[in-house]
Amino acid sequence: AAVPPHPEARSAVGRRLVDITAWLVINSMRSERIQYNMLCIQNTCNVWKKNAYTELLGGYDSFSEDMSRHTRLKQALDVFLEPIDFSLEGAVPAPKPFTEVLDERVQAHDHFVLGEKERGVIERIKQLVGGSTFEGAETAREQEQVQEQEQEQEQEKEEEKEQEIEIEKYIDRIYARDNEAPTPWPFAHLADRALMEPHVYAASEFRLYHRKAIAFPDGVLVSNNYFDKSWSGDRRIKNVVAVLEWTPDHLDTPLVPPELADAPPAAIAAFQKACHLFDLDVSGD
Repeated sequence: AAVPPHPEARSAVGRRLVDITAWLVINSMRSERIQYNMLCIQNTCNVWKKNAYTELLGGYDSFSEDMSRHTRLKQALDVFLEPIDFSLEGAVPAPKPFTEVLDERVQAHDHFVLGEKERGVIERIKQLVGGSTFEGAETAREQEQVQEQEQEQEQEKEEEKEQEIEIEKYIDRIYARDNEAPTPWPFAHLADRALMEPHVYAASEFRLYHRKAIAFPDGVLVSNNYFDKSWSGDRRIKNVVAVLEWTPDHLDTPLVPPELADAPPAAIAAFQKACHLFDLDVSGD
């Protein structure tokens, strides 16, 4: 019979599951809060961005290389510029009240907040956020930047180590280059198997330095000009390969394969007809 788990072990597992679930819920709530804060910031910024956009539409024809004469248009254009700052503070920034963050942004663009109606919209957004603190977007972004920089530094160190290892392997392995010039042979030697024996060898004997050979079929040969068996040490394989179907004597290859000897006469006649189509000089070879 199965032994039931000890009550203390069961309670420890239960507490662990409760802790994991609580951690997931808290992180989900924090993520939702950050997204809500960003949405409130966007809604607030839209108040002065709409006015700046209206002024840009009305005065776009006044743009020139000398923008000193169009200060208002320059300010309207700057509203849509998002400054990028890659500097990192020496300590974790203290959380600010969210309403204080909104007030700072409103003061920076106060010249594009027109009328009491728009200020009422901003006040209504401040009432919605209440007394929450703005430790979301800015702090989370800075933490993400720190983590990304640490990950990039670790990745760069790993890549440098891998590159150093590859360089060391390349230095340790000195590829031989001697006697690599091809040895020419007359094309007519292809008609005589004996004359070609010094220039080719069985592919099953082909192998690199300190490597095992591959069991190629007996009819597959390799040229010494591609890879000479007498070479020693590490060699780079040539990346140009020429494949030749070689029959030294055509008499060794009968016109009708042996397996067709017992074939029906109609099949043999069809095969011979196909062969005659390739006999352009009507030599019968």
